[in-house]
Amino acid sequence: MQIDDRRRILFEGAVNFRDLGGYATADRRRTRWGRVYRADNLAGLTGPDVARLEGLGLKTLIDFRLPMERAASPDRLPKGSAIRVVEAGFIPAGTLEMLAQVKAGTIPPPSWSGA
Repeated sequence: MQIDDRRRILFEGAVNFRDLGGYATADRRRTRWGRVYRADNLAGLTGPDVARLEGLGLKTLIDFRLPMERAASPDRLPKGSAIRVVEAGFIPAGTLEMLAQVKAGTIPPPSWSGA
């Protein structure tokens, strides 16, 4: 599969920042270029990166990172920007307990019922 050269937008401090334009839709149309982007996170943006981001005209940022990830690495956005931030990250029920057991090495073996 060939990647359109317009898709990848190079930033020094963000990995895999891409324009999601040009993809085929179910009704045989294409997503619009310059409307929806995706990236790993925006915490490492440099000064020139922030200026470039501002030039994209973003209106909303949907952050799928967990609250602890956002706290550890806050996004760098243009100062005074009107970008609305939606914090959509979540932790499925039981995940924190399971991770604590993994860290402690106390996860019990599965109880298999013989079949």
